[in-house]
Formats: sequence, C-alpha cells, structure tokens
Amino acid sequence: MSFAENLKNLRKEKNLTQENLASEILVSRTLITKYESGAVLPTEENLKRLADYFAVTTSELMPDEEKIAVAVKTSLKPLWISLTAFALIISLTSVLLLVLPVFSYGHFIDGDKSEYVYGTVSLLSAYFKCKNPLAVISFILCLICCVYTAFLFFADKSKREKILRISGAILFGITICLFVITLIYGVKIIGSDSFQMNWHK
Repeated sequence: MSFAENLKNLRKEKNLTQENLASEILVSRTLITKYESGAVLPTEENLKRLADYFAVTTSELMPDEEKIAVAVKTSLKPLWISLTAFALIISLTSVLLLVLPVFSYGHFIDGDKSEYVYGTVSLLSAYFKCKNPLAVISFILCLICCVYTAFLFFADKSKREKILRISGAILFGITICLFVITLIYGVKIIGSDSFQMNWHK
C-alpha cells in the first residue's frame, strides 16, 4: 500500500481525526489532508514523527519507491532553484537591454565629412523609429517571463509543480529566442547608415 493509504488506515485504527493527528505531530490539519490524498509526500522529519507516533518503522509506513521519489525531489530542488534564478536574471537583463540606451551609432551623412550623426539609443527606441513592433513584443514577453520565473520560486509545493516548471522552461526558451532575434536585427538597424535619432556636428 502507498503511504497515503497506510497513514489513513493507521489514523482510523486509533480513532483519530486529521486534526487530532496534526496536533500530535505538530503539523497543520491541511498537511495531513494532503498526505492522505497523496497530493504530497512527507519530509524525512515528518515521516519519522508519524512512524514513531504509530510505533511502526518508516519502511512500513512508506514504501521504498516513494522514499526514492522524495529523495530525488529533494536532491533536484537546489538545481531547480538555480535554474529558475538563472532564468530570472537573464529575463531581467533582457528587459534592461531593451529599454536602456546602451547601443551607440555614428556615421557621416551621404559621404559629407562635415556632417556626422552620432548618439546612443535603446532597442525599443530604434524599433519605434522604424515603426517595427518586434521589440515591443519581445519586451512584453520578457516582462511576463520575469513574473513567471519569480512565481516559480513559490511553486515547489503546488500539485502542478512539474507542469508549471515545464511551461516556464518553454516560455523562457521562446522569450530568449525572440530576444536574440530582436537584438541581432536591432543592432543591424542601429548600425545602418540611414539610422539617426539626434544630429550633432
């Protein structure tokens, strides 16, 4: 039997409510409900508390395959956190590169050595100048990616954790691909001889 079934049976054998059991092992009733529904598996500490309370071994309470699942999830958690932090940093950097005037341009006008155009510009401004919506789409997607990756830091206890993380990875991939296209094309626009935002002599 699974951990959820074992726990439910042991609790009923002792004629305990979920609230009674929760108070005995110092956790919330909601957590006991999640344990018994199979929504979550206990930490090693809570498993030990439950086993001690019911006077059984942890192996009797939780099958080995479920223990392995808990161990794998625990070992992967730091990796997921690192990847999520990386995605958030890259997304924020992309937003900044789109809005900050960090790209410089400069060229002579029609070969006239006396008239030189130069300055700095942001990718968004450059795209606005040529009336191309690509940078705006990329900016919005980068902002969504920032919010979503920040949300993923708190999604580790969600029932749909795996789906959320896969969705986040897909969103991040699309966002970065679009940003790279925006960056490459934007640099080409800014570097063209016809591009100018301000005049300086």
